[in-house]
Amino acid sequence: MMTDQILSSPAGQAAGNRTASTWEGAPGPGETLRILHLEDSELDHELVVLNLDGDLPWTVDVTRVEDEAGFQNALETSQPHLILSDFALPSYDGLSAYRAAHARLPLIPFIMVTGAMGEEVAVDTLRQGVTDYILKQRLERLAPAVRRALNEVEARVSRERAEQAVRELNTDLKARLEEVERLRNIAERQSQRLEVQAKQLEEALNMQKTFLAETSHELRTPLTALHGYLRRAEREVGKPDAA
Repeated sequence: MMTDQILSSPAGQAAGNRTASTWEGAPGPGETLRILHLEDSELDHELVVLNLDGDLPWTVDVTRVEDEAGFQNALETSQPHLILSDFALPSYDGLSAYRAAHARLPLIPFIMVTGAMGEEVAVDTLRQGVTDYILKQRLERLAPAVRRALNEVEARVSRERAEQAVRELNTDLKARLEEVERLRNIAERQSQRLEVQAKQLEEALNMQKTFLAETSHELRTPLTALHGYLRRAEREVGKPDAA
């Protein structure tokens, strides 16, 4: 099912002012694919719609705008899955439209659908970041190009999310390793303090042993002499007095 709508002014828009730059993901099978089409020719727009109808696995909702004002308003009030644009319009051009879209919605695929484009111009548009270009004489290429563009952005987003997950994991591992190193340093310092305390205790015990040995020796000498005097006195006390 296709819906065709021309937006030429901000009036009557109820979607609000959204300029999200994140990719919400391509629609699932049977869901609605929102396409913004910048095209001033009603006939060319109908041909684009005709070539998309039935060739994509989604219900396609195509919103057409004709000029810069309508395009800018559509960017502010909606978030398409994909943008199609003519290369040359009476008062606007596809590259300017691409730059405006990329500034607001950098992940949204942007495909040029143009009547004529020289090889140098085509290469330049791709070099500047445009996803693809389709000549209006070859619109049978449009549906495959849309599928390819959406698959590419899905793959890019998945890769970036995986890379972000790896970066977060590395950051977490680094923090854990730093914590382990911090705890190891604390344990090492505590071990060193215990070693110092053990050495100090050993030295104190050795000093105590030395002190006790020296004190015992110093006390033993006079005690031995005193003991000898006492025994001598005992012997003398036990002898009878001479007449």
